[in-house]
Amino acid sequence: GKPAVLLCDRGLMDGSAYMKEEDWNKLMQKREISCVSELREGRYNAVFHLVTAAEGAEEYYTLENNAVRTESPELAKSLDSMTLNAWVGHPSLKIFDNSTDFETKMQRVVEETARLVGLPTHLQKVTTKFLLKKEPDLSAFPKEVAYQIFDVEKVYLYEENEDDGCQENVLKEYSFIRKRTSIRKSGEESGSVYGWTSVQKMKDGQRIEKKRIITKREY
Repeated sequence: GKPAVLLCDRGLMDGSAYMKEEDWNKLMQKREISCVSELREGRYNAVFHLVTAAEGAEEYYTLENNAVRTESPELAKSLDSMTLNAWVGHPSLKIFDNSTDFETKMQRVVEETARLVGLPTHLQKVTTKFLLKKEPDLSAFPKEVAYQIFDVEKVYLYEENEDDGCQENVLKEYSFIRKRTSIRKSGEESGSVYGWTSVQKMKDGQRIEKKRIITKREY
């Protein structure tokens, strides 16, 4: 009955990176899965992608410390990119590159994990969105650029500021639910997933955020 976090070394979408698209689609049909969002954000609250050392930390990439690792640096980078693309579309896809040393990289993972489970953290969340002047021509996208199309509905349940009677040490608090509907390239809807988020902005600068997957009925 105690709160727990389940960490998976691999996720279901990883398999699509090692299969031909037609084989993956056949597997989806066999399992009667109509939309990949069921396997992606419908199953995992977050996805952490730790970029291979072969990309940005080449001097530390070696086969000597892992008996089952056989990939050359070039192949490792290719597989890393395909695996990352398999998860594009998850709202909490976090990428940890090799811009820092390994210990700092792991600390970034710990900080992000703390934020996701609602523990106090000074980790700043930066979300970038763009307002386009016109609808983009998706056919012009390079083949190596992965993208997903969604229709998002967000409903705010409440919002309270310090003057509204927030809890002690809380500057602002709000909560919302979200419905994300995947859109096929043909324009058809292929399925929806649902989530709940609660955010507290503390007086000491910390941000406490809680998320969980909810059902259609709860939504």
